[in-house]
Amino acid sequence: MFETAVLVDEPRKNVAIKAEKENLDNLNFLADKTMDYVNKKQLKAFVLLIRTAKCRNWWSRFLN
Repeated sequence: MFETAVLVDEPRKNVAIKAEKENLDNLNFLADKTMDYVNKKQLKAFVLLIRTAKCRNWWSRFLN
């Protein structure tokens, strides 16, 4: 399993997430947030997970 993350300093476009009327995926809490905001929060969560996980020693060579 692997994950690739790309950090963009400034996006060309700020695309806002719109609320869905039915909220079938329960993601309306992201309404009015930009994709850039969501991507940066996801990257922070991924780094936090790797730094605190049991596999930290293996991953630490990539994070330093």
